Amino acid sequence: SNVLGLLGALRSFPHAAAVWPFGEALHYTDARRDLAPELIARELAAHVQSAGLSEVSMAPIAASIEDAFMWYMNQARAA
Repeated sequence: SNVLGLLGALRSFPHAAAVWPFGEALHYTDARRDLAPELIARELAAHVQSAGLSEVSMAPIAASIEDAFMWYMNQARAA
């Protein structure tokens, strides 16, 4: 799998707030709070496919403690 290519494609999505690698998975956070997660996943899938990455599965998940930790670490770096 092309994890680095997928990471770049997700980070280039116009509404990407954060993309973090977690083992074999990537966790994406969208900057928009008013869209249904399923719609965001469909938009992301289309964006990733347009970047030439076709063997990718996406599904909305609840934020984990790791996601919160990465968000807080990023906030500390920005301060």
